[in-house]
Amino acid sequence: STLAWAPDSETLSYISFDETNVPLYTINLYQGTCDPKDEYKLYPGQFSYKYPVAGENNSVVTLHSYDVSTRKTKDIALPDPLIEYIPRIDYTSSAEQLLVTTLNREQNRMEIYSVNPKSTVVKSFYVEESNAWISPTTYENIIVTPKSIILNSARTGYHHLYEYSLTGALLRQITSGDYEVKQCYGVDKSGNVFYQSTESGPLNRVVSKIDLKGKVTNLS
Repeated sequence: STLAWAPDSETLSYISFDETNVPLYTINLYQGTCDPKDEYKLYPGQFSYKYPVAGENNSVVTLHSYDVSTRKTKDIALPDPLIEYIPRIDYTSSAEQLLVTTLNREQNRMEIYSVNPKSTVVKSFYVEESNAWISPTTYENIIVTPKSIILNSARTGYHHLYEYSLTGALLRQITSGDYEVKQCYGVDKSGNVFYQSTESGPLNRVVSKIDLKGKVTNLS
């Protein structure tokens, strides 16, 4: 997500995209047959849009917060000048903690920042690096619980679930083994984590739950 309301609904945090220096990409428009557009029957039209071909300028992304009470917007500066992507932002259970996930241009270094949108104080929360690239599974499927976050990391060569406290400390590795966790669905009040994996074979998908003691129950 590129915008998020604080739990108390007093602050809206959001990402801004400046496409000023992104080159235009143009495609031709024809009459077509499925949904004919007669205005292009004799002469094709054109559609142009901002598109960063590999190696060209990306949008410049910046982070901001809007205070509902004061109606003021604050700019939040992130410390790493190599950040080119902010794929998602998520509030924790606190209105004073926004988790901001960032990537460099090569997408082989992911850093999550803990941000106070009211004071604009920024602290590093979690860093993951890869010799190749960070899989989108890692940053697209972050689960935020009332007291922790769950990450799906491929740091061992297999995607597995890890739980971190809201201060960034590793609490536990939830799953392990020679298989892939494809998706995490969430956690219930008892601490059971629900996920989809290839535990029964790479061509198969099984939905399971794992409790706080590590006992796995297959649900499908």
